[in-house]
Amino acid sequence: KTRIADPENPGKTKLVRKLVPAGEVMDVRGGAFVFETNGDFTWTFDEATAPKPKNLDVFINQDPAFGADAYIEVLFDNKNVPNALISSFIVTIPATIIPITIAAFAAYAFAWMQFPGRDWLFVIVVSLMVVPTQLAFLPILQGFSGIASWATALNQWLTDCELTDSCQVASKSFASLWITHTAFGLPLAIYLLRNYIVGLPKELLQSARIDGASHLQIFTRIIVPLSVPALASFSIFQFLWVWNDLIVALYIGPNNSSDLVFPIRLQKQLGTFKDQLHLLNASAVISMIVPVVVFLSMQRYFIRGLLAGSVKGG
Repeated sequence: KTRIADPENPGKTKLVRKLVPAGEVMDVRGGAFVFETNGDFTWTFDEATAPKPKNLDVFINQDPAFGADAYIEVLFDNKNVPNALISSFIVTIPATIIPITIAAFAAYAFAWMQFPGRDWLFVIVVSLMVVPTQLAFLPILQGFSGIASWATALNQWLTDCELTDSCQVASKSFASLWITHTAFGLPLAIYLLRNYIVGLPKELLQSARIDGASHLQIFTRIIVPLSVPALASFSIFQFLWVWNDLIVALYIGPNNSSDLVFPIRLQKQLGTFKDQLHLLNASAVISMIVPVVVFLSMQRYFIRGLLAGSVKGG
C-alpha cells in the first residue's frame, strides 16, 4: 500500500492497495523490490542510497502441518512453560478444594440448621455475587500489603532475619491467590449447593435424627454422598475459572518469573515468541488439554442419578 497523486483533488494524495505476487517487481521508495517464494527479497537502486525502512505485509500460502517439534521445544527446551504448569496446579487445586469444602458446610447449615439471622445472612451471601471483581482489587491489595507488613515486622522481632536479609514477606503469593479465589467463588458455591441440598428428601434427615445421628454425621454420611453431582459440577466450573484466570493472577499473584501461572506466561509469550507462532500455538494447546481432561473425567457426575437407590417407593 502506498500513496499516489489524487487526480480528483490536485495537490493531494490518496492511499491505494495492491496485492503483488512473489516475483513481481515493486517500486518501493525509488528502488526495485522483488519478493521470492522462499521469503528472500532483493531491493536494488540505480544509485547508492540509504532509504528509509518500509513495512510490508506478507501472506504465506502454506498448508498447516502438525508436528511434535514445537511441543518438545516448549516443554523441554524452555523451563518457563513447565514452571507455569506447576504454578497453575499449585494455585488451582487448593483454590478449588477450599471453597467447595467451606461452601458444602455452609450450604448444609443454611438448608437444614436453625439459627438466628439465617435468612438475612443467606441474603447477604447471595448479594455478594453482584460485587464486580475489579471493584474488590484495591481493598484486597491493601489488606494483603498490611498483612505482609505486619508479618515482616513479626519476622524481624522473632528471628535474626536481618543477617540473611530475609525479613521481607511478600504481599503477593500463592496463598493470596488461594484466599482471593476462595472469596470470589464462595457466594455462588454456597448459593448453588444450598439450593441443591434443600431439595433433598427431608425424610432421610428426619430418620437419621431419630436414629441419633448428629449434624456432622448427617452431613458426612447422607448429604455429601447425595450431593456428589452438585459438588463435582461446581468443582469443574471453579477449576476452569481459576485455571483460565488472568486478571486476578496478574494483580494478586506472585511476580517472580518462576512462579507465574499459565495464563500470564501465555500472555507474555505474545511478545517473547513474536513471529514463532508455532510455539505460541503449542503452549495454547497445552493450556487447553488440562481443562479438557478434567471435564471428561468428571462428566459422568452430570448424568448420575440424583437419588438412585436412596428412597424406596411402593
